[in-house]
Amino acid sequence: SLPPIVLHFALPPAYPSTARPRLKLTSDWAPPPLLATLTAAAHATAESCLAYGSVALFDIHAEVANALDTHVSSLSGSTLQVTSQEALDAIHRHDQARKLAALERTPYTCLICLDPRPGRDAVLVPGCGHRFCRQCLVDFFTVLIKEGMPKQVRCPHPDCPRGDEPTTSTTTDEMERPAKSHAPAIDPFLARAYASDPAMHWCPRPTCGGPARGHLSGPYAKLATCLRCHFAFCVYCSRSWHGSAQACRVATASAVVQAYLAAMALPTKGEREAKLIPLYVQYGRSVVERLAREHEAESVTREWIKANVTPCPQCRQGVSRSAGCAHMTCSACGTHFCFNCGANLGHLQNPYKHYSTQGLQCYNRLFEGVETADQQQ
Repeated sequence: SLPPIVLHFALPPAYPSTARPRLKLTSDWAPPPLLATLTAAAHATAESCLAYGSVALFDIHAEVANALDTHVSSLSGSTLQVTSQEALDAIHRHDQARKLAALERTPYTCLICLDPRPGRDAVLVPGCGHRFCRQCLVDFFTVLIKEGMPKQVRCPHPDCPRGDEPTTSTTTDEMERPAKSHAPAIDPFLARAYASDPAMHWCPRPTCGGPARGHLSGPYAKLATCLRCHFAFCVYCSRSWHGSAQACRVATASAVVQAYLAAMALPTKGEREAKLIPLYVQYGRSVVERLAREHEAESVTREWIKANVTPCPQCRQGVSRSAGCAHMTCSACGTHFCFNCGANLGHLQNPYKHYSTQGLQCYNRLFEGVETADQQQ
């Protein structure tokens, strides 16, 4: 936008009955011919109002504004001619100030941390117009400098065609990423930043694939909402949000867990990150780590069941023993069986012969696995 043209006026005592206002237009950018045209329009309007003895200031302002709009419209497809570098600088300063004021009123989402923030807190990368949090940019540049890549200090937006150093906020663009996969083609720093945030996920809609913010705990721990299309979905099954009470599973949970465990087994941090970051970006760090924890818990549970639970040979109800001998009675169906080998003892008149008959598998094993008082001490 162009800087304003200032209309100065003075009202004589006889205004508006028999005298018109004294007028003067000034500008630090408009060329003299344009000022002359606008001044002539102002005087003509003042004379017209004087003929009727009516007030003229509003009409003068409207006429000058219309004349200026007509002049600017006539420049469509051509170049505005200014008379000095100072005039050009004034136009640039005003244009930047107007854009800055507009953007300071517009909230934005930092493309690194994905947090919504007020526009006045943004830091702009000049030339490309991408906005970020100040701390996010500081961390980004610090990583590059510490890793010996100061020449790579640039805009971290994945699609930015140019780089520069940050100044104050002015503009932003939506972050774009391919819709073919949940895992975006982003630069290594953004991948590391997204992967390090357990609450960050990717929209599963093939037409979007934008970043999505989730919850780490509480009743909505499985809920994430896309910051681009606002699609609410389950971070486990990638389906539309179905509520926290309904169970769901990731179809490829086993493959995800195996890939995670294989990455964690690598010897160096760099090798682990190279495998983990794509995994985190594709499925979300919180989902991957939660699946791994569940897998570990299930493995421990399976091992405990294998060592401490024997299924009833009749109804297959699992039975554990906290004390007593190996002769068990199923609480579900009443079947007598051996806890050691799982054999059905219901056909025996004396079930204890199973433990006192030489040559049988459980001979002399009636109290096997039970700690005595001496052992407990």
